[in-house]
Amino acid sequence: MELEGNDANIKLNPDGSASFSTKSGGVYAIDKQGNVSINLQRIESVGIHNLADVAEHNIERVAGLISHFVRFVDGGEARFAYNTQGQLVDLSAANVGVSVSNQNEILFRRKKRAAA
Repeated sequence: MELEGNDANIKLNPDGSASFSTKSGGVYAIDKQGNVSINLQRIESVGIHNLADVAEHNIERVAGLISHFVRFVDGGEARFAYNTQGQLVDLSAANVGVSVSNQNEILFRRKKRAAA
């Protein structure tokens, strides 16, 4: 099933997976296990929503790359790296919340806990 709106196109698949594409060219996919992948045409910036949620932040400069490793207080992790020209060359995360703005700005945050 496909649904179209002003800003997005949503496709629901029989196997339980789904995808969501935006006018800006971004594609968000959810597999049948609930894993999410995001493909953006460009990323403008990467940041942390609330620094109080950061347990550890390491910065390493090697071979023309500036790499960041962030561990959140709940154990989630984010990794991203820029080259010396300021271009994002690597980005990954596990067990974190992620917000992506309409301007392709990514904010990582501590994973929200499910209501008890």
